[in-house]
Amino acid sequence: MSEKSIKDKQYYAHSVEGRPPEEWHRLEDHLKNVAEMARKFANDFNAGDWGCTAGLLKQLKRQRKGGGLFMNEYQVTLEVAGPAAMFTRPDTGSTPISYPVPTFSAAKGMFEAVVWLPHVYIQPTKVEVCSPIQFQRYVTNYGGPLRKQDQIKKKVSYQLIATILVDVCYRIYGEVHVKKTSSRGKDDPRWRKRRGTKDYYEIVRDQFNERLEKGQTYYTPCLGWKEFVPNYFGPLREETKRERSIDDIVIPSFLRLMWEHRQLKPEYVQDWRIVKGVLSYLHQTPTEEELNAE
Repeated sequence: MSEKSIKDKQYYAHSVEGRPPEEWHRLEDHLKNVAEMARKFANDFNAGDWGCTAGLLKQLKRQRKGGGLFMNEYQVTLEVAGPAAMFTRPDTGSTPISYPVPTFSAAKGMFEAVVWLPHVYIQPTKVEVCSPIQFQRYVTNYGGPLRKQDQIKKKVSYQLIATILVDVCYRIYGEVHVKKTSSRGKDDPRWRKRRGTKDYYEIVRDQFNERLEKGQTYYTPCLGWKEFVPNYFGPLREETKRERSIDDIVIPSFLRLMWEHRQLKPEYVQDWRIVKGVLSYLHQTPTEEELNAE
């Protein structure tokens, strides 16, 4: 990695679950605050500079070990491919059309198929498109609850026409987040600091990678619709390459979330861009770091 690319990277000491990076605590600011605090304590015995240095070193070591989010140290990745996919655009009505990439919720569901724990949250950060974007007409007999009442009573299906993706392949990246607090239970509902959080990031990451390697999932992952099961779901493959020719595609309205704290709260973002085969779930346009990371 070049010296320039290292300088261009952004580091964070603490992240906020479900919030954009602009609201996270930058590592640079955090280190300065801790160092100045240590300097003030050490000034009492004329060792301010030593205190400042010791404060910096201690916090850098703590961030490395998992006391906070240090770049992509706790990044998890997976690759998914299949003959068909459907990530429905809600604005396309009764003849749905797919987004060209998985939505945030779809990507999150793929991560949770591998590791799901009530106090762990894997936040998707970006997706790489690794095959040409191809759409195809798809017709199926629909027998679900969205039919008209007379069709339901007569147990009659109707033909649903959709525009789906075919021969898809994606690399999806995410970061492990662990809730810092936990409840004592019904009798004592007070919140307390979760024990063992310091090392839990690494434990969850290693557990994710092990289960993914073995093909272990809590439920069958899918490419949007449940009937679209992937023919590959596992670690990144060396032969898979990003389709850099897929460039400057603008998604006017992109569904980011459907649920928040078990409540139905659709959230949309506008003018989200795919650049050189990369779509960021955190930034409207992928950053240089997201584009250059391999």
